[in-house]
Amino acid sequence: TFPGFQVFGPSVNFIDPLGAFGGPALGFVQAPGVQVILQSKHKYSAPRATVEFKATNDALVYLSVAKAVKPGGISTVTAGGWQDADYDGSYDEFTFKNERLTNYELGAKSQFLDGRLRLNPSLFLIKYKDKQVGAQLATPSGINVGRLLNAGAADVKGFELDAAWAPNDQWLFGLNYSYLDAKFTDFAFTSNASNDASRAGDCPRGPSATLCYFNLKGNRLERAPKQSVVGQARWSVPVADRLGAQGMRFFIEGDAQYQGERYIDIWNRTKLDSYIVGDLRLGLTSQRWDALVYVTNVTNNKTVLTGNPFPGDVAQSLADPAAFTPADSVGASLPDPRIVGLRFSYRFDDR
Repeated sequence: TFPGFQVFGPSVNFIDPLGAFGGPALGFVQAPGVQVILQSKHKYSAPRATVEFKATNDALVYLSVAKAVKPGGISTVTAGGWQDADYDGSYDEFTFKNERLTNYELGAKSQFLDGRLRLNPSLFLIKYKDKQVGAQLATPSGINVGRLLNAGAADVKGFELDAAWAPNDQWLFGLNYSYLDAKFTDFAFTSNASNDASRAGDCPRGPSATLCYFNLKGNRLERAPKQSVVGQARWSVPVADRLGAQGMRFFIEGDAQYQGERYIDIWNRTKLDSYIVGDLRLGLTSQRWDALVYVTNVTNNKTVLTGNPFPGDVAQSLADPAAFTPADSVGASLPDPRIVGLRFSYRFDDR
């Protein structure tokens, strides 16, 4: 162990991992570092103002403006011996600023047909400043490590509709729809990570010969599908009271969720396909107990629902496979397979 000497970070890195020279594998272990205590303090306000106009007894129009803050601080991603990645004593590599946004919304809440039809549309604009995103940094030893940085600005323009319709006492329909146009409007930053240059396909030059100067302006925000839809339908009819149950009804209901294509990284390199997942339920419900048969993921859809990019480091994955993942790998989450089950619930008398 060499005090203050770092080869590949806190893990053991072997010079002769296979013992080719006839003896045990040789390696270096990073010596214990010096404890550093850092603090992050923030003060902020999140005001909201709303103006409402009641056009009729069944229709209300509103305009709201709200501000919100996601506190900055000290990143736990840039950890271990790399918290001062360039060894200048400032620890600026893993500190990040507040993320701030202003939300403008114009909408209405209305009902028609004696309350059987509800329509709640809204238009909104969300303006981000210093949006917090994940990125990488190369240490002087050439290792790419994670960090959080602040994107300059981003806008989310969108439309939402919440609707419900009960044409009669047996049927009920519901719909939630959203459209998003979510893009970075200013995202200039520098990076010395080779992985970033690889993702961009270039290393735009600037004043420093050791840095790449990127601007991801125009890229779509991560995990923001342009279109999302959730629909529900329910049919129910009264049945004779049995087994001591009152107000018993037989019902069949289902719901389906759709999400459009979306990126999971700021570079817009990894795109997830759109998907539709639906569930179905049928059974009996009463004042005291419910019994139903359910089927989740009716079509047994196996499209990836969500995922997380793992930038990793190709060079380090070869030198230390236990501590690093290959570059640009993705951890994906699939929907549960089709499940058929029976559920029973009972509400005890609270008297």
